[in-house]
Order: sequence, then structure tokens, then C-alpha cells
Amino acid sequence: MIKFTDSFMRQSLDGFGEDYKYPVYAGVYCRTGFFTRRYNAQTGFTAVTNTGKLLVAEYSVLGKEKKYIFPAYCLKSLKIKKLLLLPAYSIKAVFIADGRKFRLDMTVSLKVGGGVFPEQAENAVNFIETLAEWQI
Repeated sequence: MIKFTDSFMRQSLDGFGEDYKYPVYAGVYCRTGFFTRRYNAQTGFTAVTNTGKLLVAEYSVLGKEKKYIFPAYCLKSLKIKKLLLLPAYSIKAVFIADGRKFRLDMTVSLKVGGGVFPEQAENAVNFIETLAEWQI
């Protein structure tokens, strides 16, 4: 079982080989096929780069890792909503890259229990603001 910590998040995002900013812990689900289901809960990390890319590292319950890099110019739609009762945001994005359609659903919380991500609130706000600038 994977223990999600700030150092693990940075190690995971460093694996992309890109300079990134505003790394956040998030509920992540990237659907690529027609028959994929939303109820497969995933967790992971996401960040934006200085060159206009979205980095996503997704982890399954069993620890299987998937990594995605989405350039901003591949973005087809983006919806950002603040959740009603929680200090969190729901992000729904559609990217078309490599001839495939990627539907990305993320939930970014401003507070994460346990204090293992000390900069989560500040990074989450900046991450959301950066994505809002990409909105079409």
C-alpha cells in the first residue's frame, strides 16, 4: 500500500522531467475509453508546468501508476466548480492528444487530513487560478 506524503508527491512529479509549480494531492480519474466507469476511485497528484502543461500522476488502490502530460493547446473543454459544502473544487476537463479523447475528472481539496501536505491550500488556490486562465 502506498503512503501518500509530500515527499512522495514531489518524487512522483519529478519523474516527468519537467519544471512544475503548484503540486496538489487530488482525487483523479482519467477516462479514455467509451466503456470506462466513473466509480473507480483513484488518487494522485497534479501540477502545472511553466510551459503550459498539466501533469497528472494517477494511482489505483493497488498502487498501479499511470502518468499523463496534457499540453494546454490540447484542451477542448474545462469546467471548474466549487463544491457546495466542502472546501474543494471539482474539475472536469477534456483533452484530445495522440488522436485519443481523455476525460479527466479531478477533485482538489484545500485541506487534506493528517497535515502531510503542508502547502496544499496555497497550491490548490494557485493551481485552480492557473487552470482558470486556460479555460476556453
